[in-house]
Amino acid sequence: MRKAGKRRADWRLEWRAQCRRQMRRPTLTRIKYGFAWVYKPVLDDGPSRAFDTMAEYRRWCHEHLPPYLGYRLMPANHEEFRGEYERLHAPRLLTAAQKAMQRAKRR
Repeated sequence: MRKAGKRRADWRLEWRAQCRRQMRRPTLTRIKYGFAWVYKPVLDDGPSRAFDTMAEYRRWCHEHLPPYLGYRLMPANHEEFRGEYERLHAPRLLTAAQKAMQRAKRR
């Protein structure tokens, strides 16, 4: 088991002290500063939209919103999704040994 160092313990004490300070603030102040607005392309650019069904809403999101916002439809064939996920993320999911083997092959 890994031994917790002094640095880690100090971090936790500071974090708890900050939490206690924030809890002493009035509720409305905590709400005011507790949320961060993030620009979402397409969603924030146009007027509000209304859809008759959830299926219409999901289809609109899939066709109009960038993939990184996470509003994509799940394919009926999950293997297709898995293949796309692995294609995009496989380099990051390699173990240290696999990365070492790749470096050795490149030399």
